[in-house]
Amino acid sequence: MDLSAFPYLQGNYAPVAEERDLGEEQLTVEGEIPRKLAGAFMRDGANVAFQPNHYVYPADGDGMVHAVYFKDGHVQYKNRWVETSHLKTERKFNRMIYGSVGKIVPVPQEVIDAGGEPNPVRNTANTNVLYHGGKLFAMWEGGFPHLLNNDLSTVGLYDYDGALKPGDALTAHPKVCPDTGQLVSCTQRWDSSNYWVQIFDASGKHMKTIPVEFARKGIIHDLQITPNYVIIFYAPAFHSLEKAMKGENPFMWEPELGTKIIVIPRDGKGKPTVFETDPFFSWHF
Repeated sequence: MDLSAFPYLQGNYAPVAEERDLGEEQLTVEGEIPRKLAGAFMRDGANVAFQPNHYVYPADGDGMVHAVYFKDGHVQYKNRWVETSHLKTERKFNRMIYGSVGKIVPVPQEVIDAGGEPNPVRNTANTNVLYHGGKLFAMWEGGFPHLLNNDLSTVGLYDYDGALKPGDALTAHPKVCPDTGQLVSCTQRWDSSNYWVQIFDASGKHMKTIPVEFARKGIIHDLQITPNYVIIFYAPAFHSLEKAMKGENPFMWEPELGTKIIVIPRDGKGKPTVFETDPFFSWHF
């Protein structure tokens, strides 16, 4: 790949070219690994597999999970791409097919006719890796999570036994309640301006959906929790899918509208409390 035209694919942003399995003899270990330390440390991130046709956002590539495994005082490493339907299609054609979050392009008819992924919006599965309810997930906020095996092989898209419906986009930044073990998450949709809090019990079973209505779809990327509430920021930042499809700047900032801090009861009872303040935007808490 010639990545010279893409500043977000240089230096530490440069993609890893291959999947590898490294034993302890191939790694540098400083000090001594505690024998009682057992488990894994994992990281998910963007890692383009093919020459991109557009790349101006540093988290736009195919998801790759890196893992370091600890057991009995020893360590191993491996990395794997998340085998999404988009990546599988591009491997079949041996080239980049899908656009980026900043420039969505139509899927060629020949790709659709050959059974390739028809959705022009790539599920990158590159934003977060989560272990909850005995399951391992690679997550992206624009679609379903991908279920992984502990060896990082991909099982496929996961809909929480039907709790997620076609078109639902599950956040990549859910919060695990330290008291109950519940997973507090949310879904948004391209075809709706509304927001839905989704709560799963400690085993990963869906418990409840709490709808929050908005007149206009905002960019709500993260959430935070307290024992009784879910907090989100509704900033005057908006995204146009139509502009993205045209290759135009899809983001809009309208500061005259101010920012709303919305406090949602976790039990689903009562209406959210809204605090209005000066305009600000935050990707993450």
